[in-house]
Amino acid sequence: MHIVKLSTVLILLLVLTSCSDNKTSSSSGSTGASGYQGGETVDGYTLPPMPPKTQNDETLLGIDTNSNGIRDDVEIYIYNRFQGYTNSKVEREIAMQYAKTANEMITSPETAYEDKKYELLFKAIDCEWYYYDTYLANVSYEEGLKYRIEHRIFNPEFKDVVYNTKDRLKAFFRYNKSMSGHVFKDRPIIKGSCNFDPDPLIEGIL
Repeated sequence: MHIVKLSTVLILLLVLTSCSDNKTSSSSGSTGASGYQGGETVDGYTLPPMPPKTQNDETLLGIDTNSNGIRDDVEIYIYNRFQGYTNSKVEREIAMQYAKTANEMITSPETAYEDKKYELLFKAIDCEWYYYDTYLANVSYEEGLKYRIEHRIFNPEFKDVVYNTKDRLKAFFRYNKSMSGHVFKDRPIIKGSCNFDPDPLIEGIL
């Protein structure tokens, strides 16, 4: 048994820096999170329009026009960020899984342990690791580490977009506080951690 990897999450959150290696869309639309556009089609998927920042940030859950459980600005960011990557499909789905769970968690962060909502966040992180372990099955540790660093889905910029207001950030801190002091069993890295089937979306094994 061990304390789950909450330290990694906290480090990512506290850094809250912007990465410069992400791509932006050239399509027309309203500029929003990290300079990305909204209201266009990306890789065959039609994104919602970028919501007005003031209206989107005045409530904890923000605006979700397509009712998929993910804030529109976060969804726009995710779809634009992973354009051009070999495994953009699976990386997007993992990011969407975390974003949806985060939106559920911040509504009642103080009871995340009691109502086991923390398990949903853990599953998103474990899904990321399943993807890494599957795609990098035949490479050296050094090659795998380099890839994981370059393709870190839940990087500081991602967290900065998801928890982009004082209230959302405070909710995340309350979540971490509610988890403090608990001990968790080691978790197996299995496909079942994903809320979708990742295997058909992983393009080849290195």
